[in-house]
Amino acid sequence: MRPPPPTPAPTLQYRLLIVTVLTALFMPLHYMGSALYELAGGLTTVKPYSGVALALILMMGEAWLWPVLLAGTLGGMLAKFATSTQLSDILITPVVTSLTLLAVHLAARRLIGKKIDFRAWRQLVGYIAIATAICLISASAFTLTIDGPNNPHLALYWQAWFIPTALSYVIFTPVMMLLATAERSALIGNWRRLAACLLMMGLVLAANFLPVRLPLLFATPIALLIVTLVSGLEGAALGLVLTQLILTGATVMGFSASAIEHLPMGYQLYFLQVFMAILIGVMLPVAAAVAERVRLRDGMEQALEREALVNAALRASEQHARDMAEQATAASNAKSEFLASMSHELRTPLNAILGFSEILKSELYGPLGHPKYGEYAEDVFKSGAHLLDLINDVLDLSKIDAGKMELREGIFSLRDLIADTVHLVSDKAKNHVAIHQDIDGPLEVLADKRLIKQILLNLLSNAIKFTPDGGAVTVGASQGTAGVAICVADTGIGMTAPQIEKAFSHYGQIDSKIARTHQGTGLGLPISQSLARLHGGDIIATSVLGEGTRMTLLLPKSRIARPHALFSVG
Repeated sequence: MRPPPPTPAPTLQYRLLIVTVLTALFMPLHYMGSALYELAGGLTTVKPYSGVALALILMMGEAWLWPVLLAGTLGGMLAKFATSTQLSDILITPVVTSLTLLAVHLAARRLIGKKIDFRAWRQLVGYIAIATAICLISASAFTLTIDGPNNPHLALYWQAWFIPTALSYVIFTPVMMLLATAERSALIGNWRRLAACLLMMGLVLAANFLPVRLPLLFATPIALLIVTLVSGLEGAALGLVLTQLILTGATVMGFSASAIEHLPMGYQLYFLQVFMAILIGVMLPVAAAVAERVRLRDGMEQALEREALVNAALRASEQHARDMAEQATAASNAKSEFLASMSHELRTPLNAILGFSEILKSELYGPLGHPKYGEYAEDVFKSGAHLLDLINDVLDLSKIDAGKMELREGIFSLRDLIADTVHLVSDKAKNHVAIHQDIDGPLEVLADKRLIKQILLNLLSNAIKFTPDGGAVTVGASQGTAGVAICVADTGIGMTAPQIEKAFSHYGQIDSKIARTHQGTGLGLPISQSLARLHGGDIIATSVLGEGTRMTLLLPKSRIARPHALFSVG
């Protein structure tokens, strides 16, 4: 798949177009501030450019930083040229305004992060503090540079710069960002609530212009708090914008709030700006904190609902697993009990087959008349014997699984038992594998002789089966501090660790050429290990591929009937 072509860099003409459009936008914003400054007699002004420009940079990304700064500076110079005759004011004021904007942006980016979340009250308070501090510094630098430290109106000029600049960042940037990043679905879905809240705000603000001396202006924070609780942070932002537009716009047009109508316009605007600064500095973080708390509450409720659903699913899954387990258990017990109860029914006909085939092949009642009959009788006998071994293995394992295998304990000599077992497998090893015995003293144990013999038969049969011609098998027994160890070691093909694990699993035959030449269920080792554990012991296997295997039957110390002095095992 061909990768998409890279996005081409903006052309020079495109960048010039962006700067031109932004300049046309920022020029009236600058002009509004300058005109209001003249209207207020130099006491105060508004600087909407600063907050709007920073909001554009935050919304559009870093690529818009320098175009916005350049357009803001040019727009400010053009606006100043239309309202001022001083060249220093035309050049320096827009430059300082843009430098203040750059400082606020860089400081907020450095101290808060690349993305400022104005819905998080901590980040909002941090942004307000940064913007206020930088505006304080820029106001001091500007007034000292332009007016000098000895100007008697220095404090007035300083506050005329500081308050409206800081107010612009505090009002316009957060409100624009909150509205720009608000979920459209939330605004559209709550439009009735928002409209009702804004109507209430409008009525409260309109009441301030009634010809009464009551301080109705201070009902505005209460109304904003109600708006925040009803319509959230977006409603609070819209309410603050509405408050700023109505109070400031009406005052500029000559309609003063009744509580301050006796003051000159400059002082009225100054009072309203201080009032809005306090209102926004307090109400907007409170609204953000309330909104954040609501989000946390909703998130916790959703998390609790999800947790309840997960717990219900877990309980249903546990119950299902419990039901299933009671059923991979009832079925296993039924199977084991069935196979154990079928022992007599399965073995009786097989014993008859073996007995009659033995009579036929030995020609007990006379010759059969043809040599083939004898061969067939021999085949029937071998097949029946093999089938009986398989059935015995399955039945033994089923008995063990069903818990019906009982120990018939007695004291016997391991030396004699090993000798008898070696004698039974001698035909299998004849002219094939040499068998050696190494018994450590006259060991006697208390155990089920038949089952221990079965374990040894299984271990010896496997050792002989998996040892090539010319190899050797050694069987020995020794007594140690932990108990008795009966070892069967061979020089056969050996096994890897995964093969050992498979050999001890039910029906886990090892996939090798020698294993495939010998029939069997693969139950010898699992049965032997189960019988060993029935005695309180275990079977431990160690093996090296291509070198041989060592199977060790461990019996606990409590199985030693007549302990003797310990011999060192060579």
